[in-house]
Amino acid sequence: MSWQYVPLTLAVVVQCAAMSWAAYRRAQARRAMRSLKGMLDAYRAGDYETALRFIDSMQGNRLIRGSATLRGGMLLNLGRIDEAEQCLREGIALKLDSKRMALAYSSLGQLLLERKRYNEAMQCFQTSLKHWPERGSTHRDIAEACLRRGANTAEAVKWARLAVTEDRATKAASPQAKESADINLGEDLATLAWAVAADSRDRDEVDRLVDEALPLVRNVVPVTARVRCYAGHAYQALGDSRNSEYHFDEAARIDPHGLWGRSARAAATLV
Repeated sequence: MSWQYVPLTLAVVVQCAAMSWAAYRRAQARRAMRSLKGMLDAYRAGDYETALRFIDSMQGNRLIRGSATLRGGMLLNLGRIDEAEQCLREGIALKLDSKRMALAYSSLGQLLLERKRYNEAMQCFQTSLKHWPERGSTHRDIAEACLRRGANTAEAVKWARLAVTEDRATKAASPQAKESADINLGEDLATLAWAVAADSRDRDEVDRLVDEALPLVRNVVPVTARVRCYAGHAYQALGDSRNSEYHFDEAARIDPHGLWGRSARAAATLV
């Protein structure tokens, strides 16, 4: 082959390689979207084992970074706490963009709350807030941490109200974004109900907050169970054993294999 054709040959090779890489990336993107949709559908139905299998199928996909955080959250739902903590710490070690770092720290904080390591959990939530200061759910996390460790209930009310205010102001650009905003607001309202019950025992406000929260989350099993669980805690703080037991029982029924079903069953023993 004459040397004068080498640059042209190299250009063709590079172009073919680029086209092959683009096709590979398109195939990777299609697989990633199928896996993400499968994972979300399974999670919404409370089928955490299937959701975990979809997450594991993403592990070799270069377009998905941060699947360790997703995997850790699903393992937490399944009660595999040690594995979940390891995955969540791996997700944090990836040093991804600020919003994904905020989510990773928030998820680890939730796990630490389950382990009653309240100071460490609060540190995670504060770090999450530095990465994403306007995220309402992180303010809700801090309110829950105050309630779980029996700290200043007025602080819990303050943080929960801030979460509600921020998430009410969220502008949703799509039906999916609207559902996500509703879920966040539903969790905020239920946490505020718990905080109000613990702080001022205002029964009317607790009723109003719980009644507003429940319709916002009715289509997602783990979130519905979470809101029911918080409602159970709220009525427990009011001394209303009948309503408390009802909400804990509903959480356990709705999410029998998940974190909030287990939490509700444990809390119900104290009613």
